[in-house]
Amino acid sequence: MCRVGETGPRRICGNQMCCHYRGRFCRIPQLPEGVIFQEDGAPPHYGNIVREFLDTTFPQRWIGRGAVMAWPPRSPDITPLDFYLWGYVKQRVYSERINDIDHLKQRITDVIHSVTPDVLTRMWEELDYRLDVCRQQMEPI
Repeated sequence: MCRVGETGPRRICGNQMCCHYRGRFCRIPQLPEGVIFQEDGAPPHYGNIVREFLDTTFPQRWIGRGAVMAWPPRSPDITPLDFYLWGYVKQRVYSERINDIDHLKQRITDVIHSVTPDVLTRMWEELDYRLDVCRQQMEPI
């Protein structure tokens, strides 16, 4: 997993994922009723400790591998980070020549921090559209 913090993007691996989730959710004063958490089933997200934490924090309300609501594997067409944000970030990061790894890290940090509410709104509008298309294609039960 990759996340962005005060010091910039960083990788989180293995059991660090549960600590990451705990720290992140403890900082949210009150999660709205009915929030559904989504994770993509990547190996670091599938550990017992992570799934136990999600089962406790979001009982019957999380989507992912090993959850009551399974997330379809390899579904980038309905994952906003995949279909929108990473392409947006990549395009802007490489809009200038990268000189070295430190420059690359700084560009990624700068671009992530420059994402505006308008960009996020467009991303969610695109997700709504894609979900509508999926719903229209579904066979009635």
